[in-house]
Amino acid sequence: MPEPAHPERSSPTATVEPPDAGGRSAESASPRGVPMPDDGPRHRMLETDRCAAWLGAEVLLAEPGRARLAMTLRPEMTNGFAIAHGGMIFALADTCFAMACNHPDRDDGTVTVASGADVTFLRATRPGDELVAEAVEVARTGRSGVVDVTVTCDDEPVAVFRGRSRTVPSPSAAPADPAGPDNTAQTSGEK
Repeated sequence: MPEPAHPERSSPTATVEPPDAGGRSAESASPRGVPMPDDGPRHRMLETDRCAAWLGAEVLLAEPGRARLAMTLRPEMTNGFAIAHGGMIFALADTCFAMACNHPDRDDGTVTVASGADVTFLRATRPGDELVAEAVEVARTGRSGVVDVTVTCDDEPVAVFRGRSRTVPSPSAAPADPAGPDNTAQTSGEK
């Protein structure tokens, strides 16, 4: 199937090869996340986002409060009816939502995460279809915000996602959990 043309792509952007049978990405330059082009849009959170890499997400736009991602549906992204699994569409929209909530370059010791989201699926898509998710922040007050994401295929709506966000301290900036990596604290007398 020929690759669709995108006028908003003024420079080449990287894509991630689909994983092999063992779940490993064929892209060796960035095994932990989405390879970021030197001259295209970038977003710091995607550099270590393994899910976005597995999806094959391609960054089309990364700005404060706005983001656009593309993904081509692969056969392993379908459900038992041979159409796109809703979780794949949700994952694309959720990733785009997270990009719009977090500044592409700045790390101020906080991250903005989902506190909830709703999605409405409007039509089916199939392997080979390219989905484009576009996120726009519509409100932010204090630590809370709302972002709308529209997912399209061939400029036709596929799904509409509304995410609610909350800004919290970055997990990497938070003090170490005394319970340790397994999140279970031992009290005296426990073995």
